[in-house]
Amino acid sequence: MKVSWINNQPVMVDKDGPFPSKVIVCPSCEGRGTTLIPGMRGHAYTQDQLDELGEEFIDEMIGGVYDTVCDECRGARITATPIVSNLSDRDLARLEAHYEDLYTLNQMRLEVEAERRMGA
Repeated sequence: MKVSWINNQPVMVDKDGPFPSKVIVCPSCEGRGTTLIPGMRGHAYTQDQLDELGEEFIDEMIGGVYDTVCDECRGARITATPIVSNLSDRDLARLEAHYEDLYTLNQMRLEVEAERRMGA
């Protein structure tokens, strides 16, 4: 399933068409439309590193100099999420298939990471 825009609204869509979904604030950028560049995202700086980088770097980082358009919402600040309650049997099967696909992709990613750590 992916997010598509229909009538200026984000909607979850799969190969069978639109899926029951609702509009939410983008969880990746928290509604800002931008996020830190991938190399800086999730990185924790120690006090020694911050001292070495200087006040100017901290001001630039907080001020958005190192921001880029959010990958998830593409700057729209909103996205869609599936509605999971009161689904028809058909839609429930579609949702289960989607989550099974996500699980399989995650398992493959974890396996590749484990192989990489082992030197493969």
